[in-house]
Amino acid sequence: MHSLLDPGLETEACQPYGSEASRALQAIGPLGCLSARFVEDFHRTLLDNPAFSTLLARLTTAETIQLRLRQAQHLEDLLSPDLQADAHQSAIRRISHIHMLAGLDSQTMVLTLQDFHTLVLKHLAAHPARADRRLGIGTVVFGRLLNESRWMLEAIRMAEEKTLYTLTGLERLDLPSVRPEIWVESAIAHLLHNMDGLSGISFGRAHTNGRFVMEFASKGLPAVCALVMGKHETDATECAAGYAAAWQSDRITTLASLTDEAFADSGWRHLLTRNQVRSLASVPVIGSDGASRGVFTFWGAYPGLFESRLMQLWLRSFQHIAELRFVRFARANASDSPLTLNERQRYRSLLANGQLVMFYQPLLDLPSGQVSKLEALARLRTEDGEYLKPAQFLPAFTDDDLILLFRLGLLQALEWLAQSDRMGQVFDLSFNLPPEVLALPYCAEIVDEALGKVGIAPERLYLELLETESLPLSGSVADTLRDLSELGVALVMDDLGAGHSGLNRLSEFPFRIAKLDRDLTSQIASMGKRGIDFLDSLVRMIHALGMSCTLEGLENGEMIEAAGLVGVDQAQGYAIAHPLPPEAVAAWMKAHVPAPHGQPHYPLGQYARGFTRQMHFIDWDRAIALHQSWLLEYEAALKAGNALHWRVVSRDDACMLGRWLKRIRITLPGEQPVLDAIEQAHTAFHLAAGEHARTCQCDDASDASGVHARIEATSDALMREIERFRAADQAAA
Repeated sequence: MHSLLDPGLETEACQPYGSEASRALQAIGPLGCLSARFVEDFHRTLLDNPAFSTLLARLTTAETIQLRLRQAQHLEDLLSPDLQADAHQSAIRRISHIHMLAGLDSQTMVLTLQDFHTLVLKHLAAHPARADRRLGIGTVVFGRLLNESRWMLEAIRMAEEKTLYTLTGLERLDLPSVRPEIWVESAIAHLLHNMDGLSGISFGRAHTNGRFVMEFASKGLPAVCALVMGKHETDATECAAGYAAAWQSDRITTLASLTDEAFADSGWRHLLTRNQVRSLASVPVIGSDGASRGVFTFWGAYPGLFESRLMQLWLRSFQHIAELRFVRFARANASDSPLTLNERQRYRSLLANGQLVMFYQPLLDLPSGQVSKLEALARLRTEDGEYLKPAQFLPAFTDDDLILLFRLGLLQALEWLAQSDRMGQVFDLSFNLPPEVLALPYCAEIVDEALGKVGIAPERLYLELLETESLPLSGSVADTLRDLSELGVALVMDDLGAGHSGLNRLSEFPFRIAKLDRDLTSQIASMGKRGIDFLDSLVRMIHALGMSCTLEGLENGEMIEAAGLVGVDQAQGYAIAHPLPPEAVAAWMKAHVPAPHGQPHYPLGQYARGFTRQMHFIDWDRAIALHQSWLLEYEAALKAGNALHWRVVSRDDACMLGRWLKRIRITLPGEQPVLDAIEQAHTAFHLAAGEHARTCQCDDASDASGVHARIEATSDALMREIERFRAADQAAA
């Protein structure tokens, strides 16, 4: 370098770009011979660098030739009289980015750049230019080399920050879904959009039969694999990812280049190279129990993409984030039968092509023995007329599919409900509200629009929310739940006992019903008398929170009888009815005969009757307190502007006293006439309260004072009936 540039000379004497630089560099003349000698020397230098020699070994012959041409071109650009600063900076950033994607770390890249600069100055020193011109040439070239070093360091820093920032984005993926498949698909989309160098990403997991099933694949990878192997797309994708074997070792496994021996005799290499797939990295996701949850395979567009220290750190960090996310899922990947890519596409196509059919399962009102509500359950009709259950097709659905399923299913169920009304069969509808829909800011608008389109009153719709930790207790979701409640729709906490923080959610959200999980029902049934004690405690807790209780998963008459005697309000299960296609509901309803209340037939029922008589004596002071408490809460909520919808207020099961009266009717069958009088007075009170709420919420509030007087009158009448019954009860004692 000193042969070209005097150490005492200021480099500013000749700027690296512009007219003076152009005149100085024109003295170099043609670069053909200089470029050829330079490339040979620099290539030998690279072979002496272990990191770069490893990279060169991963290249195909065509890629090696292309690399040498780029090196010669870079030298020509560096010494070009017409080179501009912005074009030079852009070229250096592009070269640095490609080197990073090829697996070179920052230290190796800086050292390689220094070698490049040293060789440039060495070859220029041997150039036959006149001595008076060599000083200007040296000044220009040295300035450009300094800029290359600065711009390369900036490019390295920016690329590293961008790579690591993709992890921050993954951590911020806050999805309401309880299904890991939704997170997997969202994570793949996020990384493909934000991370450089990827040709695609796939995710799969092992079937119980040992076969590895690819569930997700992006960027046409399945089609590429099928072309090579002549197999089913998912089988072909499995073969490609199989070389990494991460699911067998439970370790992160990388394949630096498809020119490795593993692919030497395969038709894979040519086609995957043509489709910009040059390297692989497989990352197993291990659950807290040590079992594999699946394998992410990253398909790199560059050889060595996953070999640098930065990318090795990134892969380990991604694995950690994915494993934490899977641990958070209540039912993380519980299915033993992962779906293939073709199955996913088929199920989504069935939904999009109008093959959704809603089935209906009756819910039995235990105090009356009547069926007053049905739950709508989604099915997909296949080409051969078979009906698929949600457990089969839901794992294939994205967030958009679930939203479409909710929209189509709710409208279909409400239209069928209106048709049943016209046939004289009137009942309420229960419908599942998935977290993906609840998270939408316009969720309440979807429900309101469907109700208005069909003409069904909101209070006849019960929306069941799955209890899950991904359901937040505040923010926009809480606002949506309040909107739904104000609309008049009843909210049901589904699967209580199978998820997280049930008591917190029951007390925080305006739920009307708590639905006990079918697995909990099975456990209670297996516990015998202890199970009845436990169920009684759960029911009393739910009633104390001001809600009614539904028990699902009932498989026999004994549990139905015992559940009614301990105060369960509604029951659902195969012992009552299986989910029915819409055309079969009318016949079932006509054939249904309510079971009369009387002496229990089963041992658990007899135990429950005796247990409840001992535990639930008639505390009329408590009955009066329940009524007065509800009345005070109603007036306070009405004044604050957040009272229940007037249609809900009108129902006699809107308060705890109403549900308590229905329960003691079962446990005290000999007191029916007096209880009838109390219940009639209680019903009259709620009708008056509902009329008052309607006047305040819908009409001119100036009429509210007169209606409020009727509330006071009916409340006094209710208290008189209770006092009359209590006096008679005490006299009999």
